[in-house]
Amino acid sequence: PYGVNTIHRMDAGLFQDIYLNAGANLVSFYVLPEDNSVEDMMEPLSGNITAVLSEGSATTYLDGFGWIGSLTSIDYTGGYWLIMNAADELHLAGCGEPMSNLVYNLEEGPNLISYPAPGSTDINEAIPSDVEDLFEAVLTEGGAAMNTEIGWVGSLTSFSGGSGYWVIVEADLSFSYNIDNGLGRV
Repeated sequence: PYGVNTIHRMDAGLFQDIYLNAGANLVSFYVLPEDNSVEDMMEPLSGNITAVLSEGSATTYLDGFGWIGSLTSIDYTGGYWLIMNAADELHLAGCGEPMSNLVYNLEEGPNLISYPAPGSTDINEAIPSDVEDLFEAVLTEGGAAMNTEIGWVGSLTSFSGGSGYWVIVEADLSFSYNIDNGLGRV
């Protein structure tokens, strides 16, 4: 099913499968290959992907010219819009463990970020309590939640590995997700 991400562990490292719909897909990466350039990572989607956008930068593929734009590499903390001509799959291989202890430095307002581990964690558990009141909303492809006086409300209930998120915060802050054993719930 499209929109679902999986991780596999093998002797050679970790693998992430990202299932993409035609059009815009909001994703993130918890597995990166040694060469994390847009050119190398998007090569398996050649002919089907037209652009990759992140917060504040983008690149588009032009036949005969390659990838043109300010976005040149993919990182663990960012969320990315992949613009596809048709449904497809991206299979990634990398070494090491998922990056569950990343520090996210957010600026007041909207920030496009990742969830850095496979599996999922409830929003109210994933965001540390010392900064949770600074989070106003979390939005992803097809879902959103608002932080209200009675807690988180909306169709989005958890962060999931492989999905990208717009988080809206009311002040600059730094945080790391609370991820049980570095792997989230599977």
